[in-house]
Amino acid sequence: MLTHLFHTYKTLPLLVLVVSFIVSCVPESCYQETTSSVKAGFYETGTGLELKADSVTLAAQGSSSDTVYNNVKNLKSIKLFLDPATPGCTWVLTLNGVNDTITFFYESFPHLVSKECGYTIYHKLDRCSFTKNIIDTVIIRNTNITVINEENIRIFL
Repeated sequence: MLTHLFHTYKTLPLLVLVVSFIVSCVPESCYQETTSSVKAGFYETGTGLELKADSVTLAAQGSSSDTVYNNVKNLKSIKLFLDPATPGCTWVLTLNGVNDTITFFYESFPHLVSKECGYTIYHKLDRCSFTKNIIDTVIIRNTNITVINEENIRIFL
């Protein structure tokens, strides 16, 4: 019995080492935002006051399956996602039943969020163009499109 007990204590440090190695290789959870997006707020032309749009529908041009908002009521801001595989993308924005398009031109590059979360894609906004059915003006306030929740553009109606 004493020999068995001695043998168990001899292998215990090896067992602890193996278990700690396995546990240390398990990836930790990621609690950070990892998707970058253009953050846009709605404003009233002339006064610059924030607006709430009565009805917002937002979809990638030519793709009804890429609808981000579908007739959402009382929105003050929206998030638009950029395609990292292209230097530009177009969104169809329907505000209060009126369609406009916004096209973004940008550069994309990888960015390390953290060891746990890995990489994401950030963008550098170059310019945008838009139709003027209900949109009066679009002002770029911050060209860095990241995971940080700060306004990038202002849409004046």
